[in-house]
Amino acid sequence: MITNSPLDSCLASANGIAQPLYFKSGENHLFGWLHRPSRPFEPKLGVVICGPFGYESICAHRGVREFAEGIVDAGIPTLRFDYLGTGDSGDSDESDDHVKLWTRDVIAAIHELQSRTGVERICLLGIRLGALLATLAATECRMVEALILVGPVVSGKRYVRELRTAQLAGIALAGTAPTDGHPEASRNNSGALEAGGFSLSAATLQSLVAADLLTAAPPPVSSMLILDNNKLPSAHRWAETLTHSGIELEYRSASAFRPNGARRGACCCRG
Repeated sequence: MITNSPLDSCLASANGIAQPLYFKSGENHLFGWLHRPSRPFEPKLGVVICGPFGYESICAHRGVREFAEGIVDAGIPTLRFDYLGTGDSGDSDESDDHVKLWTRDVIAAIHELQSRTGVERICLLGIRLGALLATLAATECRMVEALILVGPVVSGKRYVRELRTAQLAGIALAGTAPTDGHPEASRNNSGALEAGGFSLSAATLQSLVAADLLTAAPPPVSSMLILDNNKLPSAHRWAETLTHSGIELEYRSASAFRPNGARRGACCCRG
């Protein structure tokens, strides 16, 4: 049976303590890190970090941790976690709709942070696919008051095209082509997609293709900060459609994202 990690496994820094833990999402267990400020904090606002998927998650791992540490510097408790079937969380059925499951995981993380710290309001910080999941979760969980979205996936259909391009690039670099006996071919025949060693089921791809924040109703939050890439902006049009939604919106674009942006983003949601 999976149990919470002992307190002596916590990691301490100058401004906070990071505690590894397991918590439930449905019938499954997720692994996460709870970051608590070392000084007393007023239990009002907490942040849940929704990381990216696949190869982007590997590249962003250190940045996600630094986001969490930066937010704790501002005196705000933070939870970062692995989605079901990823990292150190429990396994999932490869044929499941992971958009649905991972959205549920975000909501489970929200309730876990609330139960452990007593926070009353939640800001979701989502990165790439995690930004899409955070936005979907915000429509289902009224505790979410603010969103910080980094390079958000606005169009699931476009995101799937990007993954297919990465898949073809990997095949070309390997100098091979799928055949009837090739594992990649069997996945393609089942409707699944594998890119960079990470697989998405046919049901997941179907949900992603149907997800489009441009045509969806605005998330029911009071404030949003969108950090976009100025070379390949993904959210500029969406930000324009949100200007008349009543949401307090700030849109920024830059050539690179830095973890200290978490401090500014978290503070802009505190009031």
